[in-house]
Amino acid sequence: MANTKVDFTALIPYLPKGSYNPVLQHIIANKIQLTITKSRASILGNYRHAHNNLGHRISVNGDLNMYSFLITLLHEIAHLTTFEQYKNKVQAHGKEWKKNFSEILKEF
Repeated sequence: MANTKVDFTALIPYLPKGSYNPVLQHIIANKIQLTITKSRASILGNYRHAHNNLGHRISVNGDLNMYSFLITLLHEIAHLTTFEQYKNKVQAHGKEWKKNFSEILKEF
């Protein structure tokens, strides 16, 4: 499959000032396929781990204010980080995830 050039600047309006570059670093480093979705009543975001030649996939509701969008995106990146370290051997919001989420939040 050919490489596709993606214009990540479309993400800028969804993020608070100063957070674009650190977020972009996470997206690129983890090869995240990010989808901005319409409003979903039951969830604000979702993470699906890489499998069957599909990369890491994160979706975030596009109707969130920029701070909620950022926190939700970072929440899902923490799930990715935790999955990479422990696979499915720890609780979704267990101490391992909380530690990873805390470390990611410190960057912002």
